[in-house]
Amino acid sequence: FYPERLKQLSPKTMATGAILLLLFGLLFFTYLGKDPLSHILGSYGNRDFTLGERVLTQSRVVLFYLSLIFLPLPARLNLEHDFSISTSLLDPFATLLASSLIILTIILAFAGLRKNPLISFCILWYFGNLLIESSVIGLEIIFEHRLYLPSMLIILLLVLWLQKFLQQKWQQAAACLLIFPSLLFLTYERNTAWTDTVTLLTDAVSKSPRKSRPHLNLGIELKNNKRYDEAISHYHRALALDPDYADAYYNLGNALLLKKDFKAATENYYKALRYTPFDVDTHYNLGYTLSKLWQFDKAVYHYTQAIRLKPDFIKARQELSELKKNMQLLYKNKKR
Repeated sequence: FYPERLKQLSPKTMATGAILLLLFGLLFFTYLGKDPLSHILGSYGNRDFTLGERVLTQSRVVLFYLSLIFLPLPARLNLEHDFSISTSLLDPFATLLASSLIILTIILAFAGLRKNPLISFCILWYFGNLLIESSVIGLEIIFEHRLYLPSMLIILLLVLWLQKFLQQKWQQAAACLLIFPSLLFLTYERNTAWTDTVTLLTDAVSKSPRKSRPHLNLGIELKNNKRYDEAISHYHRALALDPDYADAYYNLGNALLLKKDFKAATENYYKALRYTPFDVDTHYNLGYTLSKLWQFDKAVYHYTQAIRLKPDFIKARQELSELKKNMQLLYKNKKR
C-alpha cells in the first residue's frame, strides 16, 4: 500500500518481518501438513455445513460478535448459539451486507494506517484475531469465547471515541458512573446462569430450543445428578431434532440402563451402533445389557468387539470371563 515507506525500512526491520513470516508459514504447515486443502476439507467430515457455507456464515458471525461487545445483554449471551447457516450471499440477504461491510472496513483501516495508525491497528487487530476461527477450517460456527482477545482493542476504540466527545472531566466521570454500574449489573445477571452446570445448560436450552446438542448436554448433566426421567426427556428431545444423533442414543441407553430398563437400553445401544459401529463403550454396554437379558451369545460377541477395539479394556475382559463361566455352569446344569 505504501511502496515508498517500504523502501525506508531498515534491514533489521525487514529481517524481523521475514522471520515472523517464516514462523507463520511453519505454523501453518505444521498444523495443516503437506496437503492443506485435504486437511481443511477433512475437518468438515462430521459437520452439517460445507466449507463455502461456513465462510459465508462467518461474515454474519463476525459482526454478531461485534454487537455483543457493544450490547452484552444476558439475553443475547449463550453457551450454544443456534446460528442459521448462510447458503449463499443472498440467503439470507444479511450475508451480502455483512461481507460488504467487513471488506469496506478492512480497506478503510489499511487506507488510514498513516493518518490514524492506532484506530487502524485496533480494527485490524479485531479481524486478524478472528482470522483462523472465522475462516475455512471446519470448526464450530460460533463460540463466544473466541471474542476474548479480539475484543480488547475494540474496547480501546470505544474508550478513545468517548474521550474524544467527552472532554470535560465531569462528563467522563458521569460516563463512568453510568457505564460501570451497568456492566456490573449485567455481569451479575449473566452469572446467575453460571450457578452450576445444570443452570447453565438449562439457559442454553431455553435460548436454543431447536438445537439438539444443548438438550443432549443437559441430559448428561441431569443423569449425573440422578435425575434420570428429566435426562431421558431431553435425550428424546435431542433425537426428535436430530434422529441420526448417535451420542443421544448412547446416552439414552445409559440412562435407561441406570433405571434397569435393560430392553430399552439395548434397543438404543443398537441404534447408536448404526452410526458409530466402532465405539468401544457402546459395544461394552450392549454386552452388559444383553447379558442381563440372558442373550449370552450376543453379549459375548459385543464384549469381544469391545476388547478387539481396545485390547487393554480390563473390565470388558473380566465381564467376558465371568459371563463365559456362567454360561458353562448353565450348560452343565442343563445336561443334568
